This record gives sequence, structure tokens and C-alpha cells, in this order.
Amino acid sequence: ARRGDAGPGEVAGVCAVGAASWISEGAAVEDTVLWERARVAPGVRLRRCIVRTGMEAREDAVNRVF
Repeated sequence: ARRGDAGPGEVAGVCAVGAASWISEGAAVEDTVLWERARVAPGVRLRRCIVRTGMEAREDAVNRVF
């Protein structure tokens, strides 16, 4: 997992976090790809997901593209 400056959220497994992406407090991503400027809302849990450029994941998900 690569942390960088992606916010206070939790990162686990193999993740790619694009520039200016943000993982909010209480959120967690696992084996997930965040494109540039992607956001994960507070408390959201993502596993094996993709959050595309400029999109925000606002609900828990597995195997989903936002």
C-alpha cells in the first residue's frame, strides 16, 4: 500500500492513488485504484474498486467502478 498525501483514511493491500485524490477520515480502501482527483467520502469502505477522475465514492462497495 502506498500512502503519500491521500488524506487520513486507511489504505490496505495493493492500491494506486492518483494525484490530488483524497481518502476521508474513517474511510478505508483495499486493493483499489483512485484516479486523479478521486475522493472517498467519510466512513466509506471500498474493496477491489476503481474511482475515476473527479468522482466520489459515497457508499460502501466491492468490485465496483465509480
